[in-house]
Amino acid sequence: MGLADDLNKADSNARNMRCPVVKIMGGLDEEDREALAHHLGNESSEGATIARVMSANGYPVSGQAIQRHRRGACSCVRAS
Repeated sequence: MGLADDLNKADSNARNMRCPVVKIMGGLDEEDREALAHHLGNESSEGATIARVMSANGYPVSGQAIQRHRRGACSCVRAS
């Protein structure tokens, strides 16, 4: 395999992975989903704080995953 093949395969694999934030949002009830969406869109809500609260409530996620999702650098955005 050459570089092009490896890059295409890596890109294809990334599209098949779902962002952990989207995975979690899919399992939340409407109230919790709206609250999470609000805090994700609120610049004063720190990613690490959101991740800590979510993890404490049974939704383990890293602050890095939160920040990637916010920046649009996560796999769910690339897959769109």
